[in-house]
Amino acid sequence: MGTGTSLSETSSENESGEIIIRLPFTSPVTLGLFPSNWRGSVGSTALEQEKSIGSLASLYTFRDHVQVTNFLREAPFLVNLLAEAYEAIQRYFDSDAQVTLEVFTDPEAEDSQQLVAFIHIDLPLQEEVDLLENFYDEWWLDVLPAVRGKLHIDVE
Repeated sequence: MGTGTSLSETSSENESGEIIIRLPFTSPVTLGLFPSNWRGSVGSTALEQEKSIGSLASLYTFRDHVQVTNFLREAPFLVNLLAEAYEAIQRYFDSDAQVTLEVFTDPEAEDSQQLVAFIHIDLPLQEEVDLLENFYDEWWLDVLPAVRGKLHIDVE
């Protein structure tokens, strides 16, 4: 786990004989995907908003790209928060953790959509639950008011 570029890359071979290269985690801000003053700000123009959403697509997997993109256009306050969430997920879970965004609609509630970030990690269930509880206690509860009921994070 890491948040900077101080770790060296590692490589391994999978069951198929393919070489897997693992690079150290680098913050989206360090990579230039978001400006250094991104926290709490929302793109002031449609072009900036689209660029930020596109940057998120390089961090997350969108289960339905059109649906997730449209949701983020309607809830632009989530865009920068998702960049911060990605950093936190990499810190609390694993720098290799993959995260998928999906829009869920509650069939019993009219106009009730929520974005869910599913964290994919390959650990025993109890370890996943422990990591998720730690994440919730130390990071998620602090940002929960900012999501306005529009974002949920869970392991899958």
